[in-house]
Amino acid sequence: MFSTVKPNFSNRTFAGAEAPNVSIVMVLPSRPAYLPQPKEDKASTTRRFLTLSELLLKNFSMDVYKGDKIAFLSKDPLIITTLFQILAGELEPDSGKVEWGVTATKSYFPKDNNAYFDTKLSLIDWLRQYSEEQHISFIRGYLGRMLFSGEESEKSANVLSGGEKVRCMLAKMMIAEANVLIFDEPTNHLDLEAITALNNSLIDFNGTVLFTSQDHQFIQTVADRIIEISPNGWIESHYKYEEYMMNPEMKKKRDLLYKDMVKK
Repeated sequence: MFSTVKPNFSNRTFAGAEAPNVSIVMVLPSRPAYLPQPKEDKASTTRRFLTLSELLLKNFSMDVYKGDKIAFLSKDPLIITTLFQILAGELEPDSGKVEWGVTATKSYFPKDNNAYFDTKLSLIDWLRQYSEEQHISFIRGYLGRMLFSGEESEKSANVLSGGEKVRCMLAKMMIAEANVLIFDEPTNHLDLEAITALNNSLIDFNGTVLFTSQDHQFIQTVADRIIEISPNGWIESHYKYEEYMMNPEMKKKRDLLYKDMVKK
């Protein structure tokens, strides 16, 4: 029998439809904590950090409101990863602040999720860590939606494939019932059916979604607002993705956004 994942991000409501979820003013993160540290190429990593410490984010600000579904774009994906880590509370900006609304609850899907699975816990016990409800049938229900049923739910977290880790992270986000979802390239490692199921779930979700993806159709169908960021500044648009990319005025702004950038 054919089956696919069934993400369903049912969420708590906001008190006040007009209250912003988050107001952001930030300047230039420059500490190296967010940078990968590959042992085999320390010199390259150092050069990369020196560039980003000067150019990553500068004087960026935005307001996000209930129900916004914003796609973040950049020619340097590390800019968006760093922004999302700041929004998720994993990094502090060197200057400025992030202010979440009182009723906003957030859940974060990182691009690199390996640290979450460095454990021999079974998937049941792994997901139970993130749930207020501890009953095994409740936990199995969420795992089942992500195609972990029967013996599959008993496997160790540290033996999962990339796609299985993604499905577990989606189960973790569902069980949180947050009203703000932050996704850093969630379609990586998912097959077409799973991407479609996630896509439809986010379209139906009545909370706020902040995301980036390399899947153009995913951006087109989910996002109702585009923010593109470079070290030179940012563009904000309420166009749908395809219109944003084709619009002559937006093209001129994008050219200016990346003008005179030095390639390292």
